Amino acid sequence: MNRNVGAERNYLIGAITVLQSDQPNSLVEICLEEPLKKHPSSLVGQSKAHLNQPPIHLIRLIGTWSRLVIEDLKLASELKLYLDVYEPQFNTDHSWDFHDGIRAELLIANPDDADQAAWFIKTIDMPSGAFEDTRRDNTDARRAKRAIQFAGGAADYKMTVYLTDFSRPMGSKNVTCNLFWKTEEECAAWEKQDCDWKVIFLSNVHKRPVNHYPDQIIGISTCFQYALWCPGEFYSSKPVLEQFSSLFGSTFNDLLAKALALYQQLKQRSAPQLLPRAPTPPVQSVLKTISELKLDHLGEKFDLCVEIVDIWVADKGNDRMTVTDYTLNPALRMREPANLFSSLTLPVPRFHQEHGGTSSNWGVTANRLMSVYLEPSVLRAIYRQFDQSDATKVPSMYDYRYKLLAQVVGLKQLDLHPNEDNSDINFYATMAADSTDSLAVLTDRIVPLSPSEPAFQKLLNDKEIYRQDMREYA
Repeated sequence: MNRNVGAERNYLIGAITVLQSDQPNSLVEICLEEPLKKHPSSLVGQSKAHLNQPPIHLIRLIGTWSRLVIEDLKLASELKLYLDVYEPQFNTDHSWDFHDGIRAELLIANPDDADQAAWFIKTIDMPSGAFEDTRRDNTDARRAKRAIQFAGGAADYKMTVYLTDFSRPMGSKNVTCNLFWKTEEECAAWEKQDCDWKVIFLSNVHKRPVNHYPDQIIGISTCFQYALWCPGEFYSSKPVLEQFSSLFGSTFNDLLAKALALYQQLKQRSAPQLLPRAPTPPVQSVLKTISELKLDHLGEKFDLCVEIVDIWVADKGNDRMTVTDYTLNPALRMREPANLFSSLTLPVPRFHQEHGGTSSNWGVTANRLMSVYLEPSVLRAIYRQFDQSDATKVPSMYDYRYKLLAQVVGLKQLDLHPNEDNSDINFYATMAADSTDSLAVLTDRIVPLSPSEPAFQKLLNDKEIYRQDMREYA
C-alpha cells in the first residue's frame, strides 16, 4: 500500500475506504485514499499500475476521545484532516497517530430534500480533553498528562506540553514542546496529584528543523534536563538542585525567584483589568447598516449589528473579520475567489454556497461582505465573550473560526476608512483599542446579541431578502 505524506501540506484529504474501531482499546483506524492526480507525459516510461495507484494514508486516532467522532466518520464520504492543529505523530511506516485530538472537515450527504444541497460540510474539533481527565496549567498554557509510549519504532515515552513564552509579544502562539524519556518512571513527576505545575525549566533541548511545524521544541531522551515549579514545590531531573541550576549559570535561589516572577507575570496578564479609570466623555456613535455607509461618513463613529463570516489572524499588525448584516452596498464589491467551488472548506466560499450560491450570483454576496480590521486585543475580547474557559489561552485562527463564525454581535465605535488599495472595495472599518482600555471596557464595545433583540430581528429579515436575491440571480 502506497502512503504518500506530502510534507509541504498541512492537511490530508481523500475518501474514507476503511474505518474500524477497537473501543476497549480506544483506537480508531482510518484508511484515507487521496484523489488520483494526473501525471505528466514524462512519466510514460513507468508502469501504468504504479501511476494509477492513489496515495493511501493509514491514520490512527488513539484515546477514549476517539469514540466521540466515530459516528460522524461513518457518515462521511470524504475527509480533510488538519496536521498543524493537534500535531499528530508521523511514524517510520508512514502512518499517522493522533493522540491529542483532531480537527477535520467531513463531506456528508444530505437526506433527500429538494430545498437543500446534495452535500454539506461538517467541521469537527475534538481535543483529547473532551473525554479524558487531563491536567491543564493556567500559567504556561501547557497540557500535562500521562506520558504515552512512542509508536514510531522506538520504546521511548513521549509527552507534549504547550508553553507560553513571555519574551515574545502578547498574542503570540503557544510553543509546542515534545519531550521523550526511556522509561515511564523518569517522567513520573508530572503525575503528582498534589502539584499543579506552573513553570518548566529546560536544558539541552533544540528546535525541530521542519518548516511546517512552527516553534516546536524537542527534548531527546537521555539528553535533556528539566525542572518543574509550582508554589511550594520544585522538582528537578537532577537530584542535586544546585547541580541543575548550574546548567543555567544560576543558583537554586535564582531559579526560584525566576519561577515566581514568571508566575506573577502570568497572573497579571490573565487577570481581568478592572481598575477604575478616570471618567471620559462618551463617544457619539450611531447604529447603522452596511447599506447606509458612505465615504461621506469618514470621521464619524458608528455601530453595526453583524454576523461573522470569516476571520484572518495576521502574524503582525491587525487581524481581520469579514462580516455581513445582509444589506447591500454597491461600494463593496469583493472579488470572486478563484477557488469559489473547489475550496468549500474556506469560510467565504462556504458561506456563499450555503445560501444558494452559484458562480452566476456571486455579485449578490459580494455587495454584502465588509472587512473590519481589529487590534489583536479586540479580537481576543470578542473571543472571551464566547469562551471563558481558559483566560490564559492564546487562541489560534482555527479557535477563532470555530467559536466565532456565524455568531451575531454588536460592534460599537467603529471607524470608516477609504480603501486606496482596491478600486472594487471603496472602504473598510476598524475597531481600535486605546492602550489604556481594559478588558471590561473592550467588552462593553462588543455585545453578543440574542434573537429576541430588534437589531437581530432586522438582520434576519435582511437575510431573507438576501436569500430571495440569490434565488433570483441563480
